[in-house]
Amino acid sequence: MPLTETESAAVPQTQPAPEVYDFSALPVRDRVEAVHTAHSSFIVPVNVTYRVPPSEVFGHMRHQSLGRFQIVTANAAPGILDRTPARVRQDTEPHLILCRQVSTWTKLEQDGRQVRQQAGDLVALDSTAPYRLEFPEYVDNQTLLIPHADLALPADQIRRATALRLGAGTGMDTLVAAHLSRIVDQGSARLAQPTVELVRALITTSLGDTLGAREPLENTLDLELRIVEYLRNHLPERDLTPARVAAAHHISVRQLYTVLARSGICFGDWLRTNRLEASRRELGRPESRTLSVATIAHRWGFANLSHFSRVFRAAYGLTPTEWRQLGRSSR
Repeated sequence: MPLTETESAAVPQTQPAPEVYDFSALPVRDRVEAVHTAHSSFIVPVNVTYRVPPSEVFGHMRHQSLGRFQIVTANAAPGILDRTPARVRQDTEPHLILCRQVSTWTKLEQDGRQVRQQAGDLVALDSTAPYRLEFPEYVDNQTLLIPHADLALPADQIRRATALRLGAGTGMDTLVAAHLSRIVDQGSARLAQPTVELVRALITTSLGDTLGAREPLENTLDLELRIVEYLRNHLPERDLTPARVAAAHHISVRQLYTVLARSGICFGDWLRTNRLEASRRELGRPESRTLSVATIAHRWGFANLSHFSRVFRAAYGLTPTEWRQLGRSSR
């Protein structure tokens, strides 16, 4: 798909310039496929169905990478985006998809929940499960993609936060919306980690984490960041226990649990979720095809193959072997 001239706004030298696509500049016959390709490349693979003829499909999409995060602003024509089970299987790394409505409204569905997202609302979707978005009119929106592993929340907590108006009545929605606008304007990777903290707080307060709501974020932010970074750096090690992590940060195990709980993190759930996601990614990599499932399980901290297979299937609905075979058949 042809790329239009990138924006002339200054961006930090360490960050790539935003990519801007103008669909109205394309031949009519190419517009629908161009939108489909751009959305699948920059957000997640979906099926696109329009409620207007191709001649009325126009708008733009602006994509900016901020390290491992992606921010996309778009103007979209009336239609439906379907994230089907087949499309879900095309991805290897799970993401939280945070949608901010800028104009008019959109209907979102996931996990049996529906929400009518009005201008100003923040709604999250989970890339690991099917969903549907319906745009009844031409719409402007912003989309932020954060990998689950960076968000460091249990997978079930992320799923409970989908298809809900996040932060309504708490003031967090206004704070996060202003921050998203700042990201779009500045496009700096320095904003990546504060973004994670804001989105995590948005989710936990929206789900009723009153403990986290009472404490200012800055009270535990630095310690929590250091703990989560330590966990990521030592994720494959089987002796990664609460006692070891607490000792490495010169705090008690009780204080460790308190710090993590304020951000909605359960130590055991976080460890299992992130090890499973790392294992799933490796099972899907062509360069790992010569490794046995047991080798990959052990590499990511699972001592018992049967236990690994059991928790993998509980998380993803397939055994590790089935997941690997599915990935091979789709390539």
